[in-house]
Amino acid sequence: MKIKHLLLGMLAMAATVACNQEEPVVTPELDLNKTTASVGAEGGSVALEVTSNVDWTASADQDWVSVDPASGKGSKDAAKVTVSVEPNESEEARTATVTVAAEKLTKTLKITQAGVTSQEPEPEPEPEVAWSMMGCFVDNQWASDVPMTKEGEWIVAKGAQFTELTFKIRGNASWDDATNIGYAPGRRRDL
Repeated sequence: MKIKHLLLGMLAMAATVACNQEEPVVTPELDLNKTTASVGAEGGSVALEVTSNVDWTASADQDWVSVDPASGKGSKDAAKVTVSVEPNESEEARTATVTVAAEKLTKTLKITQAGVTSQEPEPEPEPEVAWSMMGCFVDNQWASDVPMTKEGEWIVAKGAQFTELTFKIRGNASWDDATNIGYAPGRRRDL
């Protein structure tokens, strides 16, 4: 019986010693691979890596930003997190903060998103002008329009024969846009 009591006493002592041993203390660690990110007005995503040896959670302070996954287990390997940013329809830039917490530690990612660029409407293209020339071509009589075509930088009237160098250049066969050009006979003048 003494042996039995002795064995029970040793067993009780061993259990007491085992219970008194403390588990190793883990010092929490937390790190992010970036602290800032920029996103265009069209929105998009930011790849974030969270490294922590303890469990962590992540959240955004704006509803136009979401985090996936929003939590993770402690590991020596970095966890890949996708931060999604919705399109910004305003012309104003905006910011959001993603906060990652692991026990008492926190790290943040600040996101800046551009606003929509105001686009001026494209101006209406000017209508193509059909230039023509009207003048004293034969026997001092005003003839009908002679069509003119653009050749490089010049607007040319081919086939016009003058007896006098007095003529008008018209746009779209209208006198509203007419330009008077006159030459005295026998004199040359370049336009």
